[in-house]
This record gives sequence, C-alpha cells and structure tokens, in this order.
Amino acid sequence: MKKSLYQIDQEYIALMEQLEEAEGILDETLAQELEISEADLETKAEKYCMIIKQYEANIDARKAEIARMGKLNKTESNIIDRLKENLSSSMLLHEKEKISGELFTIGFRKSTKLAQDEDVDIEELDEKYLRRSVAIDKKIITDALKAGEELDGFSLSENKNLSIR
Repeated sequence: MKKSLYQIDQEYIALMEQLEEAEGILDETLAQELEISEADLETKAEKYCMIIKQYEANIDARKAEIARMGKLNKTESNIIDRLKENLSSSMLLHEKEKISGELFTIGFRKSTKLAQDEDVDIEELDEKYLRRSVAIDKKIITDALKAGEELDGFSLSENKNLSIR
C-alpha cells in the first residue's frame, strides 16, 4: 500500500507516543517499525524531490520560452517602429497629412510631450513639481539589528529553508 506523507507522519507520531509510553525502552518490534517508518519517509521524500525537480524543470522551460517570445515580440516591435517611421518620413516628405485607402486611413494626430534639458537641477524646483517615494532599507535595518541595535517594530527571525540538491 502506498502511503502519503501525512500517513507516514501520523504513524511516526504514534510510534513516538508508544516509545514515550514504554518510558524510552525500545523493544525489537518498535525498533523495526521505526526503521520501516524512516525507510518510508526516505522513499517518499525521494519521490517528492523527483516531483519538485520536474516542476522546477517545467518552470525553467516556460521561463526560457517566455524569454524567447519576449525577444520575438521586441524584434517585431522594432520592425513596427521602423515601418511607422519610414511611413511617417515619406508622408512628411510628400507633405501628406492624411492618406485614405481601402482598408486604412493614415494620418497624424497632435500630442504634447514634455522635454527636459539635461542641465535642469531638480533640487531647485518647487516641491509641488516633485514626486518623492520613501522605502525601508531592509539590509541596513537587518545589519543594525545584527549589530545589537533595537528598533521598535522590527526583529530578526531564524528560518529553516528546505534545500534540495
């Protein structure tokens, strides 16, 4: 019978309770059951790792495909930009503001874009023209707490992170 990790855990907990009831005396039967429980865990853990690795491989493959598709999108976007620029330049050269074809109507629309000189010192601008954001520097806070400083609302905690190699 295949056991789930939950079932293996429950059997192990029951065996540990039996061991406590026996006041730590490990008889041959209990020792054998503990070995079987440990073997079940190791087998199940190996299978879990195989599944985890397969999912990681799937994710990596999709990330690679996303990157490939992103490059393809970028290439085609650049082609579109060049085609639009060529069309725009040609229309401006021929002094055409609008072209009406069977399928498409092509024309220019006016828009406004802010241009900023390179020598503008933003520190001299009035505050109403600036947008500022404030963020916590987690590294500096972590280093300060490690150095023994106390900061209200912050603490360090130890974590155990599963490592599969």
